[in-house]
Amino acid sequence: MLRCEYHVAQQLVWDADFRRAFLSSPQQTVQERYPDLKELGRFGPQQFCGIEEAAYYRVASASRASKAVFPRGHQLVIAYGGLRFFEVLLADYLDAPRPWDAVYEVFDGYILGPHMLTVARKYPWSDGATWIVPVLEYEWARWHTRRVIEGWSSIMPKRGRLTEGACLVAADFDLLALLAEIDRLVSAWVPPEVYVWRARPGSGIYRAGIFAKNKDIAEVRLSEDTFDTVRAVADDPTTPIDPQIQEALIEIGLLAP
Repeated sequence: MLRCEYHVAQQLVWDADFRRAFLSSPQQTVQERYPDLKELGRFGPQQFCGIEEAAYYRVASASRASKAVFPRGHQLVIAYGGLRFFEVLLADYLDAPRPWDAVYEVFDGYILGPHMLTVARKYPWSDGATWIVPVLEYEWARWHTRRVIEGWSSIMPKRGRLTEGACLVAADFDLLALLAEIDRLVSAWVPPEVYVWRARPGSGIYRAGIFAKNKDIAEVRLSEDTFDTVRAVADDPTTPIDPQIQEALIEIGLLAP
């Protein structure tokens, strides 16, 4: 019974849709998801105040970590996804496989970064703003690389012949120009609606490899052909590559010897 009550409590804290349904019809909502729980005595009005406070704490923690890892992308998430994005983020995190008695810690960057990218790639952004994803990928690559430089272990899976921890970032628009515009809006403290109005992707293209080199972040711009070659080598180390291109990529540090 305690195990079942634990699950219900965690569901109420992390899953906003379940929490709203519970407020509307407690017994039915719990019975549909947890038929073994017959009594709701532990989830009365007094306990629910604590549950809502715990839910707020997780939204605030996720938002704070998001702003730290994705300083510009966070502004776009707020503008195009709002609170709903973080509700989906938290509910999705709850559903990740783990032991029933695992401790549900608040987010830090190493937890939130990859999980937020996973959710962002499938999230139904308003106005079809899927171009937010490359912004998040770019900022994650730089944040993760900085952590590696500071001595933290890389959590990026080794990809083929790429240098350990290296990331490939692609955007079919002028990513750096968009980031500069977001910086301008951040400095002006404008409301989210202004990001929807002003922070829009323009014509252009961005292809780059981001990795740690000489205790700094290396950001190497690549042509489309070279980027496609590097990505192919990352997916399959046996992919043939022009010797001159290979030598150049090894020299700059994007490919391992």
